[in-house]
Amino acid sequence: MANDNWVGFAKSPKPDPNLSRLRVEASFDFLLAAEQVFQIVTSAQGLSSWLHKTEKTEVRTSGKIKFLDVAKEFERAVFSLVDIGRRVVINSEIFGEVEISFDKKQQRLDATFTKMVLDADRQELEELFHKCLDDLKTRVGAKS
Repeated sequence: MANDNWVGFAKSPKPDPNLSRLRVEASFDFLLAAEQVFQIVTSAQGLSSWLHKTEKTEVRTSGKIKFLDVAKEFERAVFSLVDIGRRVVINSEIFGEVEISFDKKQQRLDATFTKMVLDADRQELEELFHKCLDDLKTRVGAKS
């Protein structure tokens, strides 16, 4: 029952029917120490080497990431989950959700890009995501 203290909830917006989910994933073994791989996926220098040029990251405090050379509305991203040595999830307007899971015992890394996209943008983004994954494989010394 509504009264002066009641706060309502807005209806969820309908999903855009023009969008479809794009999911690009890769799994590979890495040669570097797990701690080095974790730095590659969380530090500004590491992210700059495979994801996008990054000014700074604050993985231990606010979880913020600041990208360089993009429009103002796309420069911010966030670590939405950091389970040290196991899993990292980054959310951004440019890349959607980037999930990276580690298996330290088997030295295996699983990386997934997931984003809702327009059909017109699908091929371009798919190529971008594959390039990022290829760069990540190179950076962590993926076994062939």
